[in-house]
Amino acid sequence: MSVRSVVRGVFPQDEHWGVNKTVYSDELGKQMVWLSGWLTYEQSQQVFERIGERFIPASSIWRQTQYHGERLQCHVEQQRDQVSVERVVL
Repeated sequence: MSVRSVVRGVFPQDEHWGVNKTVYSDELGKQMVWLSGWLTYEQSQQVFERIGERFIPASSIWRQTQYHGERLQCHVEQQRDQVSVERVVL
């Protein structure tokens, strides 16, 4: 019997459901980030438990804000680079 090496891949259902590398869907991640903009991470956790009937640890909400914040920062920097190139006068 031989042992095959395990390769990390993408499960097709993950793409279909929109699950990213953070195990939360993009839509849920957006909701977590939005709510944490209004409340503390601990308060956001309580809202998800009480209203969403879903336990999401405050640390996961924090990680989502970091993850999406980095994505937003990259997007803004790309936009800034494009604008500065377009405004160059020769």
